[in-house]
Amino acid sequence: RDPGGPSLSLGATMARPLVLGIVFLIGVITRQSCTSSHLTPHLHAQSKSHISGCMPARCSEPGRLTTRPGGPILILRGGEDGKSAVTCPEAAGGAVKKELPGFVAHRLAVYERVVARMRAEEEARAGQKKAIQITLPDGKVMDGVEFETTPLALARSISPGLADSSVACLIDGQPWDLSRVLEASCTLELLKFDDPRGKEVFWHSSAHILGQALEVSLGSLLVVGPATDGGFFYDSCTPDHSTIKASDAPELEKQVARIAKEKQVFERLVMTKDEALEMFSYSPFKTDTIMNKVPEGSTCTAYRCGPLIDLCRGPHLPHTGMVKALAVTKNSAAHWKGNISSTPLQRVYGVSFPDKKRLKEHQAMIEEAKLRDHREIGRKQGLFFFHILSPGSCFFLPHGTIIYNRLMNMLRVEYRTRGYSEVITPNIFNLDLWRTSGHLDMYAENMFILASKPSASSGPPPSAPKALPAAAQVDDAGGAGEGGCC
Repeated sequence: RDPGGPSLSLGATMARPLVLGIVFLIGVITRQSCTSSHLTPHLHAQSKSHISGCMPARCSEPGRLTTRPGGPILILRGGEDGKSAVTCPEAAGGAVKKELPGFVAHRLAVYERVVARMRAEEEARAGQKKAIQITLPDGKVMDGVEFETTPLALARSISPGLADSSVACLIDGQPWDLSRVLEASCTLELLKFDDPRGKEVFWHSSAHILGQALEVSLGSLLVVGPATDGGFFYDSCTPDHSTIKASDAPELEKQVARIAKEKQVFERLVMTKDEALEMFSYSPFKTDTIMNKVPEGSTCTAYRCGPLIDLCRGPHLPHTGMVKALAVTKNSAAHWKGNISSTPLQRVYGVSFPDKKRLKEHQAMIEEAKLRDHREIGRKQGLFFFHILSPGSCFFLPHGTIIYNRLMNMLRVEYRTRGYSEVITPNIFNLDLWRTSGHLDMYAENMFILASKPSASSGPPPSAPKALPAAAQVDDAGGAGEGGCC
């Protein structure tokens, strides 16, 4: 379907999704997914950046004590081995020592200077604060003071329960931290977890918790960790590009539980470009982002929780303790900027909730969905199967092909009955088409993009080799004829 309106010409290529849709309705297939559950590549044709080595140079910093309100005490001592010892006295069972990468000490040293500057700026405003008014959705107006009153304080003055159940807010329609001071008169809307906008903040904060666990457990360099429709993920570069396995999940979840129990405060930092480049000088990923996305003379923001500090626009939860249940769901491969020729990364997925009951309900729903997985149903009924040689596309077996062809014939009859003419279009197009239509800008990360040289052929190979996996599948089932499949 063209974005500008419905198409009046339905081709064979467009008919295939309709075929599967009808199969769903008759009960042969109940759910469609063209994405592998364990690999979600994001391929961008225009991503040219490549980072050959992602691990930082060793860092040595003098030992010092840094305290965090609402969080653990961290004692960091840099050493020649490039690591820093961290002690968390508030962890369960007494003091727990964990070795962190050396860049943590460097990052916190820059943090101390940034915070000192921010405090000095706050003190300079101390005698100039003015009264402001905050308008609630019901029209009620509350009084406050600029650069002093926070949305969380206002929520608590209304009801402690309201404050505890809120995860973020909108100030004049813009996402805002509950603990961030208000800067002028404004409108205020509190967001809870059940609100999709609140859920996005909750899962984004959970991604930061997972990122801290990745640093602590594996010494990974963090790349990007967004919220998704069903949870969140974090891409990271592991030492020596090692693979994160399913067996790493229990240790990550253990660290996540510790981080949540410590109720680490999410602290917003406003930094100049130079400060950001200094803080993240150990990471080629972060410095690339800063150089390309932060204009000269402007500022950017980062958030700290515990020893983790990461570039982020926010907003975030008031503290990590609001995440009562978090599960690592799966892991897969990824690449820097989605460019398959660039640095390989490890992607870890997770989901979280404000209570354990919701997590159990979510996990039960996922297990139920597995029973309706069309890939398994099609395999068990001998209709089709999926193969690594063509991820996300199925091979139809003889019985599945019979159903497919009969549905296609029925569709063609219906086309003619309704006055449509059938055309056949190519399966692969030059990116110029998608640039013109606007699809590339909107959906590039979910498109399969093939990089080719001008001399390379864009035509498909002979049909016989494409049928070999299907032929082998039929042979194994004892159903192949003398001619095989083609």
